[in-house]
Amino acid sequence: MSVLRGPLYYARPGGRRLRPAAGRLTVPVSGAAAAVGAAALCLVLAAAGQDRASWLSLALLAGVAAAVGAFSRPWAAPVVAVACWLFYDGFVAHRYGGLGWAGPGVELPRLAVPAAAALLASLPGSLPRRRVRAAVVHLPSSPGGTAARGRARVRG
Repeated sequence: MSVLRGPLYYARPGGRRLRPAAGRLTVPVSGAAAAVGAAALCLVLAAAGQDRASWLSLALLAGVAAAVGAFSRPWAAPVVAVACWLFYDGFVAHRYGGLGWAGPGVELPRLAVPAAAALLASLPGSLPRRRVRAAVVHLPSSPGGTAARGRARVRG
């Protein structure tokens, strides 16, 4: 016998589309997912011959951070950004896994872009959820009753 907590489906504020309620990834799992995604991206970039520091590779890394951030909690964004930056710095900007520091003017944007992407992707999931309420049901009025008796409002 399983115990279910919370609603099975939810709708975003202002939206009518029902979505399955799913929990967010924890901070350590988000960091591990970002590391796996960044490692896979580094392999793809190396196979494509794009294993050098460029805005394209940084934008693709921000896409990986946003994909992980969409399933993560907002406070996991710094961990996701650091995990992505380590692979970017070690295998794209500097070769063969060697970490280097090119100064704050170069490295801070390389760290801030994945952090912003992960944070912005995780914010919509942190909005407060609302309960799905049934609409007003209109029943045909009976000859002896009023239309007000035929309305039922369900609160959830």
